[in-house]
Amino acid sequence: MKILNGCGFSLRGLKIPVFAFSLVLSVSPASGESIDDVALRILDRAPSLRSLSLENEAQRISSLTETNLPDPELEGEYLAAPAGESDRWSLSLGWSIDWPGVYAARRKEAKELEIINRTSEKVARNKTMIEIRRLLLDYILAVRTSALYDEMSAANDSVAMLAEKGLRGGEMTRLDLSKLRLERLSLEASRVEAQDNMQASIVALSAIYGADCSPLLVSLDCDFPAVEAPDETTFNGMSADEREAAAALGLARLSESTAARESLPGISLALRHAFEDGAHFNGGSLGLSIPLFSNKDRRKAAKAAVKASEYRLECANADRLTGIEVSLKRLCKLKNQVEAISVLLADTDESDLLMKAYKGKVITLIEYLNERNYFLEARLTHLALLHALANARLDLDDYLSL
Repeated sequence: MKILNGCGFSLRGLKIPVFAFSLVLSVSPASGESIDDVALRILDRAPSLRSLSLENEAQRISSLTETNLPDPELEGEYLAAPAGESDRWSLSLGWSIDWPGVYAARRKEAKELEIINRTSEKVARNKTMIEIRRLLLDYILAVRTSALYDEMSAANDSVAMLAEKGLRGGEMTRLDLSKLRLERLSLEASRVEAQDNMQASIVALSAIYGADCSPLLVSLDCDFPAVEAPDETTFNGMSADEREAAAALGLARLSESTAARESLPGISLALRHAFEDGAHFNGGSLGLSIPLFSNKDRRKAAKAAVKASEYRLECANADRLTGIEVSLKRLCKLKNQVEAISVLLADTDESDLLMKAYKGKVITLIEYLNERNYFLEARLTHLALLHALANARLDLDDYLSL
């Protein structure tokens, strides 16, 4: 177990303890694929991300229709006259457009929306990756816990033979034998629970993967990964939530500008040819549409959206600063707990020592079981702490710069 040194740095006025460390979380050598490797294979196939990408593309294309000039309108009219009179007819070609600056503003909005969509896809991918890694950690915890119970069950089988022998020799009572059998049932129930948790993780991962991901997990290295604190420079930029909020603010400001321009008069142009009373007439018309009523609330709504986006960005910034501080402190606390218990368990071969004590008649078989269960709880606590430490590191990923 490596000794970890702590240090501190200032993050916009906050003094946050940061420690650069590499903590070995398991005693067995690494084998198979890492969590990140398996997580990436699941992520690359995730239907939800594919759906989001297509939805954003559809939204982008839809937004472009607002930037196009309207289509011209061709209109014809024919009036039949009474007998002896000439019929009348006319043709007109008209075109009604908003104030010219409106279309430039809408194009800026469409471009900003495209940036927001790319950001949202990146954020969604990042958050889905974190979710997958959490589920893989849950799976590893279930696998390691189940293996520990399997080991204890195998040891119980050996103890059962000793108990039967002790019962025949008068060293154990039937009550002691019943306690041993209840202990075996309790271990089996705990093992089944761990396997249920393992299956629940597989189901959740398969839902993200869009298919049964069990074959991917066969190659997973089921040791908890090494945990390293992020470098302080990774906190200098914006978090995913801040980037989304900043992009939304930019779009809201452009929408406010567009709403202001949409309050300017629209223009309509028309060319007309008419035949009436035996004569042909050529002419044109120019009109203005004055949005006195249709746009008055739109500008108010746009201003409110800007203000809301500003508050959202402010909240995201405060959440990042507070979240980093809290997560780093939790990471440091868990690291100390893991380090302490790992050293104790690594230096203790409790199974052999307890069996020697029993065979030397220093302790009874029931005392052997009680002492062994004490170390079983310690190892379960150790696994839970390793799981919590790895999750604490993932908590920080939500606040890192993309």
